[in-house]
Amino acid sequence: LYEQGMTLVRAEKGEEGRALLDKFLETDPQSALVPNALYWIGESHYLDKNYPQAILSFKEVTRRFPKHHKAAAALLKIGMSYQMLGEKENATLYLRALLKDHPKSEPAPAARKLLVELGG
Repeated sequence: LYEQGMTLVRAEKGEEGRALLDKFLETDPQSALVPNALYWIGESHYLDKNYPQAILSFKEVTRRFPKHHKAAAALLKIGMSYQMLGEKENATLYLRALLKDHPKSEPAPAARKLLVELGG
């Protein structure tokens, strides 16, 4: 279910992928892939331009799994979602949090670049 859901989200079939990922979370709530599944659910909302829901999904990753490698990616996407909503202060706040908590992470350079664009 996880692989199929992720494949659908990557193919920009957000709603279908999200349904499979939700089902995966119901059937295997203790899986090591839970943080990834939550992240991809957020990604599916982001693809659908449902930025408020994307923010909630990505925040779930950072709240439940703050040390997981997907937390840094989720913080970046939270910042990007707030940027899309025109909420520059919130975007800046989350991008700075990413750089503070995960300075050497893969998403860190993108966060730095976006901060410069936002003037933060």
